[in-house]
Amino acid sequence: MTIYISLLFGHLILLAFSLNFCRFRLSTQLNKILILLMVIYSYGLAILFVQEWLLLFSLLAIFTATAIYQTIGLLVALPLISFVYFYMNGFELYHFVIFTLSALTVAYLTNQGAAYVRTQNRWKSLLIKNSKQLNVIREISIAMQQTRDLDKVLHIIITSVTAGHGLGFNRALVFLFDKNKDQLSGMMGIGPLNAQEGIDKWRKIAEHKYRLIDLLEIDDEKQIDPQLNQIIKHLTIDLDSDHILKDVLLSGKHRVIYPDKVHDHIHQLLINKFNIDEFLIIPMIYQSTKIGLLILDNPVSKKSITEQEIDNVIPLASLAAVAIQQAQLYQEIEEMTLKDGLTSLYNQRALQNTLQKHFNKQQIEPLAMIMLDIDYFKTYNDTNGHLLGNEVLELLAKAIKDSIRESDLAFRFGGEEFTVLLFNTTNHDVNLIAERIRKSIESTVFPNESSQPGNRLTVTLGYAHTEQISNPSPSRLISAADQALYEGKAAGKNCVNQYRISLQSK
Repeated sequence: MTIYISLLFGHLILLAFSLNFCRFRLSTQLNKILILLMVIYSYGLAILFVQEWLLLFSLLAIFTATAIYQTIGLLVALPLISFVYFYMNGFELYHFVIFTLSALTVAYLTNQGAAYVRTQNRWKSLLIKNSKQLNVIREISIAMQQTRDLDKVLHIIITSVTAGHGLGFNRALVFLFDKNKDQLSGMMGIGPLNAQEGIDKWRKIAEHKYRLIDLLEIDDEKQIDPQLNQIIKHLTIDLDSDHILKDVLLSGKHRVIYPDKVHDHIHQLLINKFNIDEFLIIPMIYQSTKIGLLILDNPVSKKSITEQEIDNVIPLASLAAVAIQQAQLYQEIEEMTLKDGLTSLYNQRALQNTLQKHFNKQQIEPLAMIMLDIDYFKTYNDTNGHLLGNEVLELLAKAIKDSIRESDLAFRFGGEEFTVLLFNTTNHDVNLIAERIRKSIESTVFPNESSQPGNRLTVTLGYAHTEQISNPSPSRLISAADQALYEGKAAGKNCVNQYRISLQSK
């Protein structure tokens, strides 16, 4: 008998070592099956060789099955093991009560333990998610504090909600509210236009092992999904009719839009433009001021948007609203410092900044400058007073803006002198635009212009092109245009005069 018991325990030890060897290489379910098979094998050996220990092994088999498979294990193992035991030893109520109470106790304790583990895992998962969210918000806050540029702020926002180390949405779109035009303007987006594009981008990010902070530092616009931004930046949505975006903006409440039906024409527009399916709209509001909307979806993973994800992104949307508001205010203040208060044209400081940026590029593109001056303006002021003089400057500024192209920039250089910069244009086109400005001003009706020589108010223009200047620089271009203006004044005024290289020798 001792030999049988020794062999039995030897088998158990061997099986235990084998199971321990396999447990890290197999799934949880396979490990459970192996344990159960080991117990069944041991129970069979006990039946054959050590029936005196059959009660112990019967209890062990019931405990193991119940512990592994809880209620199902109890329902299967208790009657089966009881039948085998009572068949071998005859029915005893005492043993049946022991089997039943022991199995119920193990089942209860196992269920309680499993529930405890599930609760702990749930709290652990929630803690990890909250920690991740706090870390994302911390990194975003730091990044936003380092810039006042609106485009950079928007880039930080959409990157943080789409990055794998961020909040993990596949795509984000930002629309800002323009209260003057009562419309939403598409500003920036990040994410794929289709699933394959998204997979390719994820693969690239994984290969480079980008962290969230790395993605935030990427500020090259060519790397921020140019096709998506080409669409969104040309998209404006009027708020003069009812639709889902207007509803969210006015109510201030987020909304998940499901693909079961098309709600309105704006929903259909988003489907057509972005192949959008289920998506989340979150309003960005700061102190009752409507800032805009954040639209999020998962076109690649097709993952449904959960309440937990919504709870995670809402604080970020609030933080984004504050950052955007501050960036817009800074932009307005910066704009004010670069604008002339009377004419609303850019001022001389803006002119110098623009020229410095242009000439600091590695490859300088063609640039032309027109300088114009009001003829006999001192006579006009002396005759009519400075109030009417200011009105003339306002009307003249409007005539200049109406005469130039959208890509051109107009500046008030100082006093009655104005400047226009023309980018990527030929010398011939500069002459046409300058002449158009001159004729526009000549045909404009100014107050009391009959007091001027010739009974009308006129201007003289001089222009220069970088192609005409050796080693062009801001000062050389200004000097050349000013010299052309001076020559035009000397030639009789109310004319357009071109800078000529021969003038350099004079």
